[in-house]
Amino acid sequence: MFGLHKGGPESVDKLLHTLDQLQAARIRTVMFSVSWAWLEPAQGQLRWGYLNDVVGTACGHTQLKVALIVDLMRAPGWLFAAHPDAAVLDAGGRNYSHLSWFHGPANELALDSLRRVVEGLAAKYEGCISGVQPVYNNEYEAKFTQEYDSYQDYSTAALASYRSLVRSRLGGDLGRLNARWETQFKSWNEVVPPKLFAGAVMGPDDSARFWDWQQFRVEHGAGVFNAACAVVKAAGVRCFHHFPEFFSVLDAMYGAAMFQRIAASEHTDFLIMDSNFRTSTGAVMDPRKLRLYVAAAHAYGKPTYFEAAVERFADMKLLQAGYRHALLAGAANMGLTNWLGRVDITAPQLAAAMHVEGMAAGAEGAAGAGGCEVAAAAQAEASEVVGVFIHLDSCAAWHGLQWKSPTSKDPLHDFVDRLAERLIPPASASVAAASSSSSSSSSSSSSSSSSSSGAAAAAPVGSCGTDVAVFVELGRFAEAVASGRLSRAVFVEPLVLAGGAEVEAYAAARAALRAAEASGLQVERLRLPTADVRGLGIKVLTDLSPTA
Repeated sequence: MFGLHKGGPESVDKLLHTLDQLQAARIRTVMFSVSWAWLEPAQGQLRWGYLNDVVGTACGHTQLKVALIVDLMRAPGWLFAAHPDAAVLDAGGRNYSHLSWFHGPANELALDSLRRVVEGLAAKYEGCISGVQPVYNNEYEAKFTQEYDSYQDYSTAALASYRSLVRSRLGGDLGRLNARWETQFKSWNEVVPPKLFAGAVMGPDDSARFWDWQQFRVEHGAGVFNAACAVVKAAGVRCFHHFPEFFSVLDAMYGAAMFQRIAASEHTDFLIMDSNFRTSTGAVMDPRKLRLYVAAAHAYGKPTYFEAAVERFADMKLLQAGYRHALLAGAANMGLTNWLGRVDITAPQLAAAMHVEGMAAGAEGAAGAGGCEVAAAAQAEASEVVGVFIHLDSCAAWHGLQWKSPTSKDPLHDFVDRLAERLIPPASASVAAASSSSSSSSSSSSSSSSSSSGAAAAAPVGSCGTDVAVFVELGRFAEAVASGRLSRAVFVEPLVLAGGAEVEAYAAARAALRAAEASGLQVERLRLPTADVRGLGIKVLTDLSPTA
């Protein structure tokens, strides 16, 4: 970035000029990123000079706050020299030279480096560091890295960890495993997960062997991100994560269900929902779907930010619509990423898109409240609040894009897209555009990443139309139904449930719906788009535990 890695005052001057432009554009926070491989070329030797040039310039010469992404996926060469088996492998055996989440000793070294970086910055730039995001993904998001349409991770460490977990939960009963998976393994050393390739299977998959592997990837992955955030929090710095769009047939490959486990974690302070306004097949996304996706984050009661990535479009009207819908879904602040060299950060049109005049301060702390209500505060209320339940775990039933389908390559996206269009019709959308009240000053990054921070102004009086509250967990949806604050409800039946607690949560949600319906709540029940590949029943998988 600006040649800062080479040193010299000219590079710092270029950075400062860009930071001054951000301030002039009413940006409050700038986000930088740095890879572990660059930051620690030799074990124990951090490039503090580089960090001081970047962070110190912003903290010492501007009013900007700094958010930092620490890319742990791109590990230094010395790590792999010490641990040759610490790299990610995909289903085809391809080595990515990325840090495997499942290699314990290598990840301990990563967390130690993260700790030293965060503690050092917190001590030197107290009050200036807005937050730190530890990442294990090439797009700086909390998901598995997807390359070559192959699932990850099939490294020796990952397979050993999975085999150990399954064996422990089944009490060492290999016969029970074979019955569950419909396999004929003769020893535990033979036990391996299915090799998955995106799009190789058409339609949803409810087999136990597939779901056990998915659940392991999701639970372990969320644990990795939460442990890294715990290190950040222990240093007295806020921790955050970026999340990509979900509700897509790509959710299984990316491990999208980690979202709910990370969003609910005590170690996660705020959430950044990002989008490049493109669907999984490359088409331009209807920004109304963003409303559902951001609303799912708002349900966790933590500050929610929306970040627009502009590397694949430069449509200011689309950007404005995306910001407005995100705002009405409860995102208190706006951000912009990948803008350097693509977008004039000082352009009046951009300022109009990012700073929809109104108030944002109340939006950050409103747990479970509808974004429309939050955005307009007391001066504009929603005409109705629609509660929507979509089981995020069930969205992982598809292996990937449905290339052989004659009707839809991503039936799940299309299903949610149509639901968004129906719940937020054009008339309501225009009301949203006219009355969206939050004015957010957004943070942008000169290193192709961004974060955001809010600003306040007065909101117009009136109604902001239909508000949509989205829930991806049964328990949270049941609580919203029982609270009596919903005007109507849309319940999308799950495809697969884990046994035990989740079955009980499903029964409780259905009971809450029946009680509310008896009291006059309008309830619509839908099913995920399985294209008649499976029956209408819900697959319930027993817990992988010795007593199940």
